[in-house]
Amino acid sequence: MVGTVAGAIVAPALAVTAPTANAAWITGFSGLSGATNTAQNVLKERDLTPEYNLKIRDEMRSKWDAALLEYYAADSPQKRVMALQKATAACVGYAIMNPAVEVTDKPAENKNK
Repeated sequence: MVGTVAGAIVAPALAVTAPTANAAWITGFSGLSGATNTAQNVLKERDLTPEYNLKIRDEMRSKWDAALLEYYAADSPQKRVMALQKATAACVGYAIMNPAVEVTDKPAENKNK
């Protein structure tokens, strides 16, 4: 959004008002526009976008729901354990695939103490 505003609104407005006096500002805002677009493209190429995070979360929820259905349909304790393992794997997979989720070997602290 910043790049769009800088490149489509601010830089042209400065160029129209006083191009010579605002040359440095025009250059700066135009550069900001290009740098922002480049950064957005790099994030998209590396799957670091909100859309990717939502896709991964939806996949995890689908696997979780399938595991719960298997759990409730299971006719033996072994099948129930296997279903719970699948549910756990779905959650752990989400934490690994999503760089915004911190994975540690420590249990989470209870903040309601």
